[in-house]
Amino acid sequence: MRPWGALTFNAQFLRFPEVPASSADRVDAAIAQRPVLNAPQQISFAIEDLILDGTLRPGDRLPSVEAASKRFGVSVPTVQQGLSALRAANVLSVARGRNGGYRVTPDALEAIGRVRGGGVLGRPAVAAGEDYAQLLQVRQVQDVLAAEVAAAHRTEADLDALVAVLPAEPAGLPSDAEAAFDLDLRFHRALALCTHNPLIVRFTTSTVLRLRHFARATDRLGAADVVFALDGVAGAIRQRDPAAAAAAMRRHLRRSGDFFEPQVAARVDP
Repeated sequence: MRPWGALTFNAQFLRFPEVPASSADRVDAAIAQRPVLNAPQQISFAIEDLILDGTLRPGDRLPSVEAASKRFGVSVPTVQQGLSALRAANVLSVARGRNGGYRVTPDALEAIGRVRGGGVLGRPAVAAGEDYAQLLQVRQVQDVLAAEVAAAHRTEADLDALVAVLPAEPAGLPSDAEAAFDLDLRFHRALALCTHNPLIVRFTTSTVLRLRHFARATDRLGAADVVFALDGVAGAIRQRDPAAAAAAMRRHLRRSGDFFEPQVAARVDP
């Protein structure tokens, strides 16, 4: 029996059905957008995903490098390389001593958002063919539903975390769009956590990252527009009023939609 490393392939057994030219072009383009990640990159992405879906939160400590290597099934140096990349991106911090190790930074979510929102490791932030009109259709269902569910199921601790995202006074709102996107991402993430539904958390984070990508394509969207009506959403959730929370979220979505194509803005319910 030959060892795995000595295996060779015979081309006659690798015959694929012919694909029409248009389909082949589409497949080629899709493959080009999804480069294969090496092992350290896969570890970085896996940890980022745990942060994005709320499994890992700011201040949480990761397992030791040795323990992580066993769980991931890779060498210690490979894990170390993946963690070091996250540290360089300000997603993780590291400390020595008895209570040391790698921890999620307070700004981890924003750090991931800034990188993934603009595409990362050769991957675009959105797939070919995606546009803001499609994203807005999703947000009209997803974000409005999240606001309703959050108002019905939030705890006092959830509310405190949501309100803490917003400044106490309007004058404290960010003055530049990039900082406003950071705040918007934190708010929608805190809102999703209020639902206690991990799927809503993951889907919400994904759509907000896509919004950041599309918004970078226009210089008309200002900081105040990015965070418009979020205080109204928080107020309705405080009052446990799902209908009011949904209405405030629609106002928030309508404002950002106004800065894209007219037909996109028209799709938002009044």
